[in-house]
Amino acid sequence: MLPRQVGMVTGTVYIVDLQGVDPTPIYEAIRDFFPEGAKPASTIVGVSALALPGLKVEVDATAVIDPAAHESRRTDSPQSR
Repeated sequence: MLPRQVGMVTGTVYIVDLQGVDPTPIYEAIRDFFPEGAKPASTIVGVSALALPGLKVEVDATAVIDPAAHESRRTDSPQSR
């Protein structure tokens, strides 16, 4: 699980041969993992193939770090003293 100072803001799921695939489990996983009001924007994309042969699913996620939380960690580190 991500620390509180990090938040996933977008997610894209690439699925080979999307026709005939029920995306419901993906949406349920997103709903169950992320708290209400903190769900990332998400997209499911059907593709003909992925970079490595045999792969069926690829997930791309973008997260941001709260700059204030990041700055406080830097000032608390031994190197900053």
